[in-house]
Amino acid sequence: MNNVLTFAAQSKKPMKKQPILKAAGLLSSVVLLFSCSKSKDNTDQLSTLGKALVSGKVHARTVDTSGAALTQNAPAGTVVTGWIDSRDLVTGNTSGLYYARRYFTGKVDENGYYNLGIDVSKYKSATVYIDSATFEHDVLMKDSKGIIYVRKIFKTNGGTITVNNGENEILDIQYF
Repeated sequence: MNNVLTFAAQSKKPMKKQPILKAAGLLSSVVLLFSCSKSKDNTDQLSTLGKALVSGKVHARTVDTSGAALTQNAPAGTVVTGWIDSRDLVTGNTSGLYYARRYFTGKVDENGYYNLGIDVSKYKSATVYIDSATFEHDVLMKDSKGIIYVRKIFKTNGGTITVNNGENEILDIQYF
């Protein structure tokens, strides 16, 4: 019982070490905060990105009569979609890891042209894949009764092209 009373009596003494520990912890935090600085080596992945432009003419046979040109422009507003493997954007990619696709879209203008602004690495090339998209449009035809319009679904096999930072590349697309 004597031991219990001694312990209780000792625990009522004020601990002088507590303020010292608090001050040491505060000082350590301040030193740590002010000793951290941004590395002079920029590790920001966005700073390594540039731009490339893929553009071209989009053809589709929308008039199928004798004497008509074999191909015409695809209708204005037709969506062109391209993508790259995001592995092409990083300078130190790791094999065996999955990298997502990054998509870019553009629309065909009234003259049959499209533009895709592609994000690329400033330090290596990227392969752009044009999706094999479809669109639906009326085709002007002539039969024994005269001129008719037939609804048709147009398809393309897409295409690929390799681009580098600052380049403008042309890739025409043929729908059939």
